[in-house]
Formats: sequence, structure tokens, C-alpha cells
Amino acid sequence: MSKDRLPAIRREITEQIAQIASMEEHAVELAASALLIARLQFPSVDVPHYLGMLDDMATRLRQRIQVPNEPEHLVNEINRVLFEEERFRGNTDNYYDPRNSFLNEVLDRKLGIPITLSMVYIEVGRRADLRTYGIGLPGHFIVGLLTDTARVFIDPFNKGEILTEEACRRIVVSRAGTSARFNRSLLDPIWPKQILVRLMKNLKAIYLSAGNHTRALPLLNWILMLAPEAIQELHERAAYYEAVGDFQSAATDLERCVALTPSEEEKNGMRARIAMLKKHKTSLH
Repeated sequence: MSKDRLPAIRREITEQIAQIASMEEHAVELAASALLIARLQFPSVDVPHYLGMLDDMATRLRQRIQVPNEPEHLVNEINRVLFEEERFRGNTDNYYDPRNSFLNEVLDRKLGIPITLSMVYIEVGRRADLRTYGIGLPGHFIVGLLTDTARVFIDPFNKGEILTEEACRRIVVSRAGTSARFNRSLLDPIWPKQILVRLMKNLKAIYLSAGNHTRALPLLNWILMLAPEAIQELHERAAYYEAVGDFQSAATDLERCVALTPSEEEKNGMRARIAMLKKHKTSLH
């Protein structure tokens, strides 16, 4: 792929993210959208091929479902397809490898992190007519399965282990600290756009920690297209704009932060920063 094509590809992705942002949640195709994000690092990703892989696994699963409303049977069968036959597993050796966050790489390598393995679980289940959905516990993404008789919590990072509500509470405490409060709303389903935002936040953090601002900036923009009130990303983008001399854009993002911040002390600090930025003449380089 020519480097000259990369800006055009990022523009294409941006246009499609804008379309996703305008869609109703139920209309957003999670797997196709995740593969769109993968084009950031793999511009020529073959989307139909990878969607076909999910379809094939779902076909196998559907043929084995004998008792549609028996949760343990359903979990056993999807676990057999994904973790025994396909051998998906959590990448505990290199958790922060960016490839763990790209759905095409997860499907090829059978390695992932909680959110991407959960995406595979959700999408295979959904294609087999199961009611699978994402649950965004702090620090650890899991899956819910709803039947006519029960709701089950599943951890795809740990080979589809079934979790009790108490086990979910322990996960929250272990990831967020003993002062973290657990309430049952944390176990509510989250929608595709929220899942995509969380996926991109993971990737953005990986790239920023590696100093790769070229890849982090598009992710900041896409996160803010799907979640305009993501205040951390607004601060980060403002800092980037200031660093490259785009003081007007930096001030604009900080003004949005002021509107979203409840603390008057923090607001005043940002207002002072905005005033200073507006004194500078923007000089992009």
C-alpha cells in the first residue's frame, strides 16, 4: 500500500464513521464497523472474507443447538466452536499488542483481549440467532446471553467461563480498586457504538503510550464523532492541536470541555488556558 494512499483511506474511514454516528444503534453492524477501524493499520483488509468466517462459525453452531432456551447447553456449544475447535484464547503474553484490538487479526491469529474476543462471541452468537450482547465492566469486557428463562454472564477471555453476579462484582473491584462501587446497572447491555468507542479508546491508549501520534489522532477524531462528550479525548486532542500550532482548534476543544466540566475550579483553569491560546496566531506545520 502506497503511503500516498493512506490519507485517502483515512478520509474514507472518517466518512464511514460519520455515517455510523448518524445511524440508530440497532442498525450498526458491529463486526463490519470493527473491520472498518482495522483499516487504520490494515488498509486492504478483506471485510467480506472476515464476515464470512463469522458466518461459517455461526452455521456450525446453529446446527448443534438442540435446546434453544437452555443457557448451559447454548454456552457449551458456542464454547465448543470458539475455544475447542477454533482455539480462540486470550493473549496473556502480549496483552497490549495492537493486533489484539483489530478484528481481522483476532480472527486470523485466534488471539485477542476481552473486548475483541467478546465481539467474536457476540457476533457468532447473533448470527446463530442467540441473544448475545456486550457488557462493559470497568477494565474487563464480558458477554451476556439472554434466553426466555435466564440471563447468563460469560467471560470469553477465559474460554467462555460462566460468571455469577458476585464474580462480576469481584472483577470490578479487582480492576477499579476496593473503593469501586458495584451496581447491577454495570451488567446492562451496551450498544454497538459504545463498544466501538471502547475498542478505539484501547487502541488510542496503546498508540499514545508508544508515541505514535500519527495513528492516535485519527482514533481521537473517530471517538469524538461517536461520543462527542468524551472529555478525556477532547483534552487529549486539544493538547495535540496546541503542540502542532493549531491554537484555534485547541481552544475550541477546551471550550467544549468547559461546558462538560462540573467543577468551577477546573473550568477557571481551562478558561485561562483558552484565553492564552486565543492570543496566539495559529501556525500549522
